[in-house]
Amino acid sequence: PADRVPILRLDPGGAAAPVSALAFAPDGNSLFVGGFDKLVRVYSKKAGQWVPAEPLRLPVGPGNAGAVNAVAVSPDGKWLAVAGRAPMRDEAKFGQDGSVVDTKQIPPAMKRDLGTIYLFDLTKPNGNRVIRGMLGEIRALAFATPSPAAGPVVVAAGIEWTDA
Repeated sequence: PADRVPILRLDPGGAAAPVSALAFAPDGNSLFVGGFDKLVRVYSKKAGQWVPAEPLRLPVGPGNAGAVNAVAVSPDGKWLAVAGRAPMRDEAKFGQDGSVVDTKQIPPAMKRDLGTIYLFDLTKPNGNRVIRGMLGEIRALAFATPSPAAGPVVVAAGIEWTDA
């Protein structure tokens, strides 16, 4: 199927599209940079220099289908939350290229795909999670710790679509 065709990605060593989000780890030794190239670039401070590490890749589609709008690091430095505009499952029908979309025609499951938050466990490479449910593009993320015993909570803000 077309969504399973391999894509060649060349890494220029820095952002390949506009940058829209930055976040530092609490210790100040890691920087996370997200943008329209759908990657979160990771830089570590070593001997006073920012050294690039392997970027985090999000499972978003080709072309204009997806962007990183926001990144946030939890106060304990364990979690990295990344969000933006995730692709809809049937991108050709609903105009991921920026064309006008009639939201009444989009099934609820597809709307939930738009507001996806990817949680990366920075201490365990296989501990990542996905949170779905926001009915639109996420523009901002933050962590809060309302109860230290319960751990951090991620908060998202964005534009939700309604059928009204």
